[in-house]
Amino acid sequence: MLVIENDPGTRPSADFADGIASLINDVGTSRFEDSLAAVSGSLLQCYQITAFAFSADHLPRPLGLFARDRDKEVRKAAKRYETVHWKQDPSNFFLRDKRTNGKSLAVVLSKKDIDDADFLDDCYVGPDVGHRLSLISDFEGRPVKLSFHRRERYGDFDHMAIEGVLNHARPLISLVLKHVDITNRFCSDKSEQQIFEEVLETRYPELTRRERAVCGLIAIGMSSEAIALTLGISINTVLTFRRRAYSRLNISTQNELLRILYRACAHWA
Repeated sequence: MLVIENDPGTRPSADFADGIASLINDVGTSRFEDSLAAVSGSLLQCYQITAFAFSADHLPRPLGLFARDRDKEVRKAAKRYETVHWKQDPSNFFLRDKRTNGKSLAVVLSKKDIDDADFLDDCYVGPDVGHRLSLISDFEGRPVKLSFHRRERYGDFDHMAIEGVLNHARPLISLVLKHVDITNRFCSDKSEQQIFEEVLETRYPELTRRERAVCGLIAIGMSSEAIALTLGISINTVLTFRRRAYSRLNISTQNELLRILYRACAHWA
């Protein structure tokens, strides 16, 4: 087992900083999970990510499961961990460690570090995991653990990669927490477009209904032609609504629209 404490003097990884910047645009949307998997995949060669918060008695509360493949085995492993195996996890000792008070730790667990046979089978062998990198930080008095699961054939985590991710642990975990908070505010039967429109109506009442509708469709990636067909209006009318909405919002691009939607969601009570 490898344990590394965050060193504020370590130079952050520019690549991971760029990855976090890209995640900001996708917080609260269905694209967030794919973006998180893409960032962790390119920098850590892993596509299975779990997030848990722990209460005073250290019972885990699942915050998210992000996996590109082997969903069945990965989901089974996450559920077994939540209900049984967290008790056998050596890294959970550090949830009580004073070093997590306002700081972050990285704990790397490999198959050889696991003594419990059932834990090993369910959470390592079954989902094809050889190594797990867990970022542990304390948020408002509750420890949060974000774990990156790496297949055995990729070998050990690179030490520089661990430090690079560790130096972004708090903003990364904050984004995950914010994504969970935003998505939990809405009914599951609402589309992403409807969510965007509701946020715009609440935060930007100066927009007209049609302007909100066009912005909502732009935000989910629709072209002007597709928006025209969806709303039953001409392309020129779509462009007019977009121009007026962008002017009211003081923006000029789709990325800026996504950014203000994230900010609006983050402060929407």
